[in-house]
Amino acid sequence: YGSNAVILIVAVVVIAILVNLLVGMADLKLDLTTSKLFSLSDVTKSELENLDKDVEIIGLFDDGKISDEKYRQVTDLLNLYAKYPRVTVKYIDPERNPGIIKDLDPDETMNLRRYDFIVKSNVNGNEKKRKLEYYDLFDVQLSQSTFETYVTGSNAEQGFTGAIRYVSSEVTPTVYFTEDHDEIDMDYEYTNLKNYLERNNYLVKKLNLISTDKIPEDAELVIIASPKKDITMAEREVLAE
Repeated sequence: YGSNAVILIVAVVVIAILVNLLVGMADLKLDLTTSKLFSLSDVTKSELENLDKDVEIIGLFDDGKISDEKYRQVTDLLNLYAKYPRVTVKYIDPERNPGIIKDLDPDETMNLRRYDFIVKSNVNGNEKKRKLEYYDLFDVQLSQSTFETYVTGSNAEQGFTGAIRYVSSEVTPTVYFTEDHDEIDMDYEYTNLKNYLERNNYLVKKLNLISTDKIPEDAELVIIASPKKDITMAEREVLAE
């Protein structure tokens, strides 16, 4: 009985080691989270499989020293993106490489900071870039009792997939929100709509009808969001044309 027990124990240990080796070699993981935090959706998979341009994702921090569990979930998610041949993911800490922000944003128009992400690609000789910051990656709410913000969910996959779609597309249609008629402000009251549009390869801009004689050629949609003042006859002519 003692010999049989030893043999069985050794056999079980050997099987366990072999199974772990096979799983390690195959890089298998099982996502048991209800919101599938560590899996890619079919939409993202299709987007990545059909990519015809190289896309680079740069995280402005040292991923080896990240302690925030939320960001660790993001880096784990990006490991799945990096499995596709057209996608490269890397991390550069601005504190150790102070020139990286200037290299990525020479005109200083993107207001890059540590822990931001940059998604970029080259389209017909022109570099297209999109920044993703904390509030693009996570759903954040304000506690009415403590007046502190807390994370309620993740938007990381939608953010990265939308950014990839944007930087790799040759045509980027624009949605314009008119202003100067006391309309609803897209930056404050339509933020969810604006974010949704941007994640689906639209640019979102403001448009002053008074100061233009023609609707821009790239306008896919012009939104006059609950104006409190009438538009003028000249503005009507611009819209009608």
